[in-house]
Amino acid sequence: MSGASLDLRPATAGDSRLLFAWANDPLTRKMARNPKPIAWGDHEVWLGRKLASADCRIWIAEAGGAPVDQVRLDRRGDGAEIDYSVAADRRGEGWGTAILNALTAGHAPGVAMAFGEARAENEASARAFLAAGFVEEKGNDIPEGYRRFAKELTDG
Repeated sequence: MSGASLDLRPATAGDSRLLFAWANDPLTRKMARNPKPIAWGDHEVWLGRKLASADCRIWIAEAGGAPVDQVRLDRRGDGAEIDYSVAADRRGEGWGTAILNALTAGHAPGVAMAFGEARAENEASARAFLAAGFVEEKGNDIPEGYRRFAKELTDG
């Protein structure tokens, strides 16, 4: 991360092309629940729905004014599921852990528990969750081939 601080800003419709490119990155697609490429029209409809939802928040993380990753919270009761991805050219620099720490340190008001799921082979995501203080959960409700990580939020 080279000492750069991370700033989270709310995503807007103007971020659509950036989010579309990140979502269709080959490694992102490989690690996604649905590995098929996303069509532009489908992305536009999805983003519009997410940005309008009271149960969803999307942020763009920037370091030194440059976007490095995105993170999304989808509320589920008093908890929220986290989805994040790091820009391909910024992977391996610790941004996954940084965004999880930033998100859980005040960007999730009203959320008592945050959780995220990663494909079992996605060691980078598992390391990021664990380094950010998440605990790996076990249980029958975790989809086959996935790992689930959860963290209680004190400001939720």
